[in-house]
Amino acid sequence: MYTFVVNGKTVSTEKDEKLLTFLREELNLTSVKNGCSEGACGTCMILIDGKATKACVQKTSKMEGKRVITCEGLTEREKDVYAWAFTHCGAVQCGFCTPGMVISAKGLIDENPDPDRDQVRFALRNNICRCTGYKKIEDAVLLAAKMFREGGEVPHEVFTGRVGENLPRVDAPAKAVGTAEYADDIRLPGMLHGGAVRSEYPRAIVKSIDVTEAIQTPGVVKCITAAALPGNIRELPHIADADGAACGKQNKAKTGFQSFSFHDPITPYFCFRGAFLPTGPRGRRSAALDCWAALRVCARPLTAAARRPFTSALVSSR
Repeated sequence: MYTFVVNGKTVSTEKDEKLLTFLREELNLTSVKNGCSEGACGTCMILIDGKATKACVQKTSKMEGKRVITCEGLTEREKDVYAWAFTHCGAVQCGFCTPGMVISAKGLIDENPDPDRDQVRFALRNNICRCTGYKKIEDAVLLAAKMFREGGEVPHEVFTGRVGENLPRVDAPAKAVGTAEYADDIRLPGMLHGGAVRSEYPRAIVKSIDVTEAIQTPGVVKCITAAALPGNIRELPHIADADGAACGKQNKAKTGFQSFSFHDPITPYFCFRGAFLPTGPRGRRSAALDCWAALRVCARPLTAAARRPFTSALVSSR
């Protein structure tokens, strides 16, 4: 049994699992976002004994006696200040990363009430935002720190919607403090979770599928393969690349559904030149398409290669 404190309440669990999973699935603290599950993005940032930490790389077995704070555990004053500061500075766009930013900001301001911009940047070094640059986020943290130091009331700005008026995002306050609901935050009675299972090979022929073992996995309710779908599903590559899917309670869907198919691996293609060869998967469908000829007559010639970040599961190509 592991016992620790979350947002001022003592909690216990016998299961040794990711702290992120425990907070979201057991305590329903959905401000803690699941962005990568591997410690890369910082959307699941929480405070553990006052230090900003990624919940996805922590285990419940390591939390014994510790104190955890999420955005749900902020005081009303803190929620108002951070919501206003991030909204006022235009620091919220899609908002998925913002609760993690707020937690990192709180960790900094609690320790240093008057940080400079370099200190803010350092505090946010583990928080990734894919929507924008970080200047407005830094401005929001500095503004929040100033508001906490001066102790003034949070302004309640009124907007008329006139042409030329600087209007804030109407959903920004909720996104900032983690109360905005995203698809993964939806909780309904009896809701099942689906998980797509993909081949371990980049290119292969699926020789057979046996879901017997998978359907017997505790928590799994149903297994679905292409055979259960109407039409010729194999003509839709964006669907056919998944061997199947499972529906089950919480994260049980994908568990036990990994080794249910049998493959005959074949040579993969790691660039579009190979993919469009007559023997390639695209070449068989569009043999007349000469993509290199098209590139040669482009107005802007190809001069550089684009590479994906190491966190991407896709293969980089030239």
